[in-house]
Amino acid sequence: MPRTTKKQIEQPIESHHHHHAKKEEKAHERKPHRFRAGTVALREIKKYQKDVQNMIPNLPFQRLIQQLTKQLTPSEIRWSVKAMNVIHEAAEAYLIGLLENSKLLADHRNHVTVMDQDMSVASRIKDGFGFKEDGSVEY
Repeated sequence: MPRTTKKQIEQPIESHHHHHAKKEEKAHERKPHRFRAGTVALREIKKYQKDVQNMIPNLPFQRLIQQLTKQLTPSEIRWSVKAMNVIHEAAEAYLIGLLENSKLLADHRNHVTVMDQDMSVASRIKDGFGFKEDGSVEY
C-alpha cells in the first residue's frame, strides 16, 4: 500500500461536484463595464471643445519657440509673456484647422483614420496651393 505524505493529508479532497461549482462561479463573474466603440472618444472630444485652455503645455511650447528663434536668428531674442501667448494661440488654431481639414479629407476618401497624405493635402490647401504672393507657383 502506498504511503500518504503529510502534504497529501493537508490538501482538501476535491470532489467532482466541487470542481463543477468553481466553473459555475467563474461563469457568473461580472465582466468590467465597457463603453461601446467611440463613446469615450466622443466624450473626450466634447470635453476638449468646451475647454478654453491650450492643448499644448506651456513650457514645452516655450522651449520649442526659443529653440526655433535661436536657429533662425543670430542675435538673442527674448519673448514677452503676451507675445508667447499670442504665438501659442495662433499655433494651436492653425493645427486645429489643419486637423479638421485633414479629417474632412479622410471622410471624403471614406476612411476613418487621418493619414499623412490627408495632412499634406490639407496643409497645401490651407497655405494656398503653393501660390506665392507675386503670383508664381511653388511646387
